[in-house]
Amino acid sequence: MPRDAKKLDVVSSSPISPASASADDAFAEDDGLDDCGSFVSSDEGGDIEYLSEPIERYTDGIYYPICIGDVLADTYRIVHKLGWGGFSTVWMAHNIKSQKMVALKIGAVGLFSELEDRELEMQRKIRDTVKDPSRLVTFLDTFPLNGVNGTHQVMVFPVRDLNSGSVLWDIGDIDDYTLKMAYREFGRPRKTPLWFAMWKRGQLVEPIQVNKESLRGGIFLADFGMAIEAGIPVKRRWQAPTTYCAPERFHGTDPSFASDMWSYMCLFVQLYMGFAPFRTLTDLVDRLGPLPLQWAGRYDAGDEPKESWYDQTQKPAPLLTLEETSKRGRPEVSDVERKLVVSVLSKGLAYLPEYRPTAAELLEDEDFKALMAIYEL
Repeated sequence: MPRDAKKLDVVSSSPISPASASADDAFAEDDGLDDCGSFVSSDEGGDIEYLSEPIERYTDGIYYPICIGDVLADTYRIVHKLGWGGFSTVWMAHNIKSQKMVALKIGAVGLFSELEDRELEMQRKIRDTVKDPSRLVTFLDTFPLNGVNGTHQVMVFPVRDLNSGSVLWDIGDIDDYTLKMAYREFGRPRKTPLWFAMWKRGQLVEPIQVNKESLRGGIFLADFGMAIEAGIPVKRRWQAPTTYCAPERFHGTDPSFASDMWSYMCLFVQLYMGFAPFRTLTDLVDRLGPLPLQWAGRYDAGDEPKESWYDQTQKPAPLLTLEETSKRGRPEVSDVERKLVVSVLSKGLAYLPEYRPTAAELLEDEDFKALMAIYEL
């Protein structure tokens, strides 16, 4: 169960405070290595910055500054960087009490706090209501960190290979890894200091690179900050990242299972072909043809719509159709497989939500099953 945030005594500093140094020293002694990674040269610092979160989010007090070796809540020693997103940074840490490796998702503050609070609420609902959460990554613990601009919510998770989205690969059971084992598997942290004056020292750290041979094949879903219960209306219908957002959501329609199916199909294209199918609505129209005429005048995404999007005389660009796109993305596949792919995408990427298959219907679709059978081990 999550800890009571109001009662939790949080210790976080760099260098490590006396209150938590003894536990950290014990960890270092047990492991035979007190290693906080390597500072890179000034020539390599630019590479670290390129791979890291925006520096200004630290100067603005949005992100919580972290150093490798920090101990949070007298329990979690920061070992490595896993990744970052618009609303958080994610770190590999060693629980010095249970001697287990975990992932810490440190939420942002300010305008981003609402999403972090929503994710925690949704995580609790999932734990309470989902019958089989074995493919969902839910939190093990939670605690607050006091920052310069407010309280950062921290959620503790099992360690997975984090990517730029919400689909995670299983990298096996590394809970019992020691520091030596973690650095042998993922490399020592490469880092550069945050040189500007702040209330706490911090570092930019290159995220871990996972060897493809370490991926076990299991797929998990995570990051539920934008998830809602079915049927609940939202103030802003469209949602980032727009690459995966169903087109009706740009036209005043609440999210639905049908809009989830659109997002799934976009992910399917990216995984299968290696690139996202649509970047903009103009790109969408070029590939699939004009948007439904009944959507004209309903666009509500902040910028100005183009009249050409709804021009029913428009046709897809010949070189941008689903079939041509599949040839560009996977030129090596057979004509039989290509026909299956185009059939499945044509159904899932139907403009009108009511014409898209449900998840259950897709699983029973003969073309989808035939396509999946090609890749069964």
